[in-house]
Amino acid sequence: MLLSLRVSLTSTLMAALLGMPIGAALAIARFPARGGRCGNAERAHGLPPVVVGLLVYLLLSRAGPLGEWGLLFTRERW
Repeated sequence: MLLSLRVSLTSTLMAALLGMPIGAALAIARFPARGGRCGNAERAHGLPPVVVGLLVYLLLSRAGPLGEWGLLFTRERW
């Protein structure tokens, strides 16, 4: 249970550290192609979570591009 909690908290923290500055930049900054980037971000909100989960699984599976890193189903204690 503690391992699941650590993984969940770590992934949430990593997503927040990455997503919050990007979201703030899209909301505040003015730059060329801002409308297109905001539109892509809004379209991404419409994706079903199952589709996103399958894409992440395909990226991390052994046959995927990140498969050699062995990140899927690891149980290391950290």
